[in-house]
Amino acid sequence: MKKILSALVIALIAVGAAAQDKIYIFPEFTPGHIVMTDDSVDDADFNFDALSQKLLYRKAGRVMEIANLPMVRSLKIGEREFLLHGGLLCEVLRRQGGAVLVNWKFKLEEEGDDAVYGAPKQSIVGSYNEDSAKASYIGAGGEQGAHSVDIWNDDSRNTYFLLVGSDFVTIKKLQDLYKAFPDQKDALKAFARKNHLNMRNASDALRLFDHLFSLLGLDPSVFL
Repeated sequence: MKKILSALVIALIAVGAAAQDKIYIFPEFTPGHIVMTDDSVDDADFNFDALSQKLLYRKAGRVMEIANLPMVRSLKIGEREFLLHGGLLCEVLRRQGGAVLVNWKFKLEEEGDDAVYGAPKQSIVGSYNEDSAKASYIGAGGEQGAHSVDIWNDDSRNTYFLLVGSDFVTIKKLQDLYKAFPDQKDALKAFARKNHLNMRNASDALRLFDHLFSLLGLDPSVFL
């Protein structure tokens, strides 16, 4: 019999009612399924705060933080998949020729309570269908203290992990990409310059990774 997440209660921290800045990766708490390393499972509503890096869990009208992230084996929120890598909660993005893990991270600007980095744009780039794209706008469903940002196009501080063969390569900025793939450096530089790509823009980063995978000639059937 599956173990229900009763053991997780000791690892939950109640979220206070006081308003705090939040940047959610889903516009509202979304049904999901979590599996822990002790084989306990649960279905609940989840959201991830890309500002504080906290995974939030709502059940029976109560919102809590899952404090023991290292015990999370896998998580599915809506149609989107997440796992722990390097101690960070990452979304799994399956790409043509490889896979990318992304730890979503945003910061608020110092000036203005409601300001976030970057200006919203309309284009969505990625392997998501229209329904998934709608969920890719960080929002808060009107919750006090929460900010909205377009995760694909606004200025971010994401960490990416590229699955190349059997190894993950950590990328935070363009120089990391050039250093990790010296044989493809010139071609990547030319592609980035021609298309005005910026690693702080997630859709730009994915275009660069897709181009890298094509340069490497990776097998399109290789996924996580």
